[in-house]
Amino acid sequence: MEASRTSKLRTTVTGLLALLFIALCLGIAAAIEARAGEPELLAPTEPQETGRGTLLLRSKDAAEPCAAPLLHTDVVIRVSGLVARAHVTQTFSNPYDRWFEGVYIFPLPESSAVDRLKMRIGERVVEGEIRERDAAKKQYEAARDSGRRAALLEQERPNVFTSSVANIGPHEEIVVEIEYQQTLRYDAGAFSLRFPMTVGARYIPGSPLDSKIGTGWSPDTVRVTDASRITPPVLHPSKGPINPVAIRVELDAGVPLTRIDSPYHRVRLAKDGPRRDVIELDDGVTPANRDFELAWTPAVQSAPRAAWFAEKRGDKTYGLLMILPPRDSGSEGKRIPRESIYVIDTSGSMDGTSIAQAKQALELAIDGLAPDDRFNIIEFNSYAKALFHEARPATRENRAEARGWV
Repeated sequence: MEASRTSKLRTTVTGLLALLFIALCLGIAAAIEARAGEPELLAPTEPQETGRGTLLLRSKDAAEPCAAPLLHTDVVIRVSGLVARAHVTQTFSNPYDRWFEGVYIFPLPESSAVDRLKMRIGERVVEGEIRERDAAKKQYEAARDSGRRAALLEQERPNVFTSSVANIGPHEEIVVEIEYQQTLRYDAGAFSLRFPMTVGARYIPGSPLDSKIGTGWSPDTVRVTDASRITPPVLHPSKGPINPVAIRVELDAGVPLTRIDSPYHRVRLAKDGPRRDVIELDDGVTPANRDFELAWTPAVQSAPRAAWFAEKRGDKTYGLLMILPPRDSGSEGKRIPRESIYVIDTSGSMDGTSIAQAKQALELAIDGLAPDDRFNIIEFNSYAKALFHEARPATRENRAEARGWV
C-alpha cells in the first residue's frame, strides 16, 4: 500500500481487487505514508527486557528493540446475519525521548478479508492502497529512511499480520485503523464469531539459519525461513496489562434469539432498538491473552425462517437475504428429492491410496441416493468426461451402471 493523497480508494474495482487479493494471496502487504520532518532515528541506550508478544520499538540501526507497553486496541464488530465487518484501531505510543519504528505482530480471523488501512497522526488521516508485497515494503522502507511517517501491513499467514509504523516521535501517538469482513460460522443451530487476540506458540522445525529477518523469539530455520516474523515476544504479565483490548459487538441477528453467550469473557448486554443487541466487555478492557468468542442461538422454529438486510451506499441499495433451516423437531418429515453432481479427480496426482479412497467415497455416495433423486458424475484429469449427458434418476439400474463406471 503506497501513500494516497485522497481519502478513498481510487475506484470501486480497485477495492474489489484488493479484497480478493488480500483474501487469497499470502504475498500481500499494505503501506501508507505521510510527510513529516527529517528526524534522526536513534538507538536505545538501554533496551528493556521483553518476554513474548508486545509492541516493539526499534531504531534505524537495527539495535535490540525496546518494549513499548503503551499499545491499546479498540475493536468494533458489526454483525448483519451471516456477515461481520470489524473495525480494529491500534494506538501506538512512544514513551521515550527518541524516534522509533513500531512493530506489532497480531492475529486476525483466518476467514477475514482485509480491505482498508488508515493511519491517523494528530488530526491528519491518510488512507492507503494495496500493492504487491515486495513493492509495498520497498516504498515503506524508503519513506521510513527519509524520515517520513509510514505504515506497513503485511500478511504473514492467513491469520497472522505484522503492522509496522515508522518514525513515531518522542511521546507521540500514531493510530492505525484496519477494517476487514468475514462470514460467520453457523453450526448446530447457533451462530458464532471469534476475534483472536494472541499469536500462539508454533512448532518451528529445521536447523537455524545465520540471518534473522524478524523481531520474534525464534531464529529463522531452513524449513521455516520467516520464523522470526511469526513468533512475537511479549511482556511478562507481572509488568502490567498486555496490550489491553476493548471490544464492542453490534449484533443484528435478523431473527429472535434465545441466548447470547461469551464463553471466555464476561460481557454485558444492552438493546439498541428492536432488533439490535450491543455486547461489550464487562470490565471495559481485557488483556490480549486469549481469543474472544461470541455465540448466539436463534429461537427454535418448525419452518424455515428468512431475514432481510439492506444497506444504502450513495444512490444504490444492497441487500442480503438469509434463510435459516428449521430445527429438527424429532418427527419424520417428507424428504425432498435432490440432484447431486459428483466430481472426481483422476489425474496422476491421485495415484495409489488417493484414488482408491476417492472411489470408495463415490460408491458410498451413490449407494446413499434415494430413488427420487437425480445424479451425474464428472471425471476430470487433463479433460472432463461425464457419465451421463445429463443428470438421471437414481434408479437401481442407473446406480448399478454408475458403480460399474466408477
